[in-house]
Amino acid sequence: MPRSWQTRQPLTPPVASPPPRFSAPPPPSLNPYSYSTRRPRDGRALVVIDPGHGGRDPGAIGIGGLREVDVVLPISLEVARILEQQGVNVMLTRNSDYFVTLAGRTQMANQAGADAFVSIHANAVGGQRAEVNGVETYYYTSGRRLADVIQRSILRSVPSGNRGVRQARFYVLRYSAMPAVLVEVGFVTGYTDARNLSNPAYRSQMAQAIARGILEYMQGR
Repeated sequence: MPRSWQTRQPLTPPVASPPPRFSAPPPPSLNPYSYSTRRPRDGRALVVIDPGHGGRDPGAIGIGGLREVDVVLPISLEVARILEQQGVNVMLTRNSDYFVTLAGRTQMANQAGADAFVSIHANAVGGQRAEVNGVETYYYTSGRRLADVIQRSILRSVPSGNRGVRQARFYVLRYSAMPAVLVEVGFVTGYTDARNLSNPAYRSQMAQAIARGILEYMQGR
């Protein structure tokens, strides 16, 4: 795992109004821990999409100043839109560029009784190693099948290197009560990945692949 830190969080996206319809925590002026309402069930699955970083934490900074936060929020918002269109309830841990603690993210998912938790990040490696590129998906315990399905879905339709499915002790994986994964959509420090992740069309491809993986997982539960 190239990163030396365990957590990740994203961004200032080119998000147009109107804002997304999905459930989201209160704005940054309110305490994210106050989100305590269990979402009413209507027979549909509930998936939490967690755009990493945000606000005062931009995440990794890569080639040409590419920021992790500017990559992962648009991907996360599109994943959420696709899932909703396919009949899945979606909760976003944040829907714009503000900071949410790791504990706040997992608490939202746990209190809502979510069926799956997917945290979306972009990777980085030090030492000016621009040759390091590729997608990897992490799980801790119960998220192994979800991680496998998402990783396969990405590799089927997105031109990216395969860095595999790995086990890790990231906070959001350990403290989520439901199957949870952390998807690294590529390296902002990688020559190939940084070029791709700077491209909105590529980010859309990535979002579609992640969403297809989540839907495949939910259908097979």
